[in-house]
Amino acid sequence: MKPRISFSAGIRMLSFWAAALLAVLSLDGCTYKAWLDADSSSDDPGQFRPGPQYVHVGEPVRLQFLVAQKSMQGLVYGMDNYMILDLPTGKVVVEASREYANYIQKVEFAQPGSQDGCVVTATGYRTRGEMDVQMINGTIEHKEFSSDAPDDRLASASITLIVYQSRVQIPHVGGAGIEPDWAKSELWILADDGKRVSKIVKSGLPGQAADQPGYTVEGPDDKGEYTVSTLPLYSQINRGGTTAAEMHLVDAKTGKVHISGARFRTP
Repeated sequence: MKPRISFSAGIRMLSFWAAALLAVLSLDGCTYKAWLDADSSSDDPGQFRPGPQYVHVGEPVRLQFLVAQKSMQGLVYGMDNYMILDLPTGKVVVEASREYANYIQKVEFAQPGSQDGCVVTATGYRTRGEMDVQMINGTIEHKEFSSDAPDDRLASASITLIVYQSRVQIPHVGGAGIEPDWAKSELWILADDGKRVSKIVKSGLPGQAADQPGYTVEGPDDKGEYTVSTLPLYSQINRGGTTAAEMHLVDAKTGKVHISGARFRTP
């Protein structure tokens, strides 16, 4: 870790990924700033994205946190010794996973959250003697020291994450005169580069892998049409827009494949 970085280098680092900012005036009149970013894209690591950030269920999220002290020489980093990260699943103490002056913590969300999103907060602390907290069996425990001053709370920063589960729904599959062979029919999820195709089989069939979603079928309606749905994995979708899906329905009588398509949102 480099405890001091030049002002120009610090500005380049902060403009590279800073997404949330809160300045705190504390400790002998010193001013501290904190930045927190949730970088969940391998295509644009650290790109500034104002406002709430969308995170798909199962998507690896790389949280980055930085504290700086303003001085006459510029911004001074490395004044904090650990951070406490407040997640919807609980609080976590992070002290070892540093990159230069940044704290790094990787998280994933197993369930979607509310439409309003969840607030993630990180707070930087400077130890005075021994650390006041420690993680024991996944829980923060506070330690008591009779001759040790409390740790200094330097600054905090927060961001809002909207955790969502995408849903594929393709209506008007099949039709009059078509007898679906669901055992041979597949739902395809297509990457925009045209190279990655995820082929999903019907739920409950022998070909469905335990770690892969299957598709479900509703219908037929009075037109002989079905609606096919699935909840795709993060690894199967495009990020930052929409993802295409196709239902390849095999007619049991003729063997002909009927293709129905749709696009679904993957922000």
